Amino acid sequence: MDSKKVKVKLKEAKTLIGEKDFKKALSLLRPILLSEPLNYHARVFNAICLQEVGEPDEAAISLQMARDYKPEDP
Repeated sequence: MDSKKVKVKLKEAKTLIGEKDFKKALSLLRPILLSEPLNYHARVFNAICLQEVGEPDEAAISLQMARDYKPEDP
């Protein structure tokens, strides 16, 4: 997935998270994570969504991956 498409999808996912539509946001994030598994923002958004849909263990893994990739961001 090209970087422009990734940015658009991340913005859409962020909007959906704000609207509490976590399942739809996850559906936008999955293709990003398949093409860019270390994308920090996709990982953080993914963790938020997973937590909200009742998958706390998966959320923790996604958040840890984001932290490992960018440890300078809290």
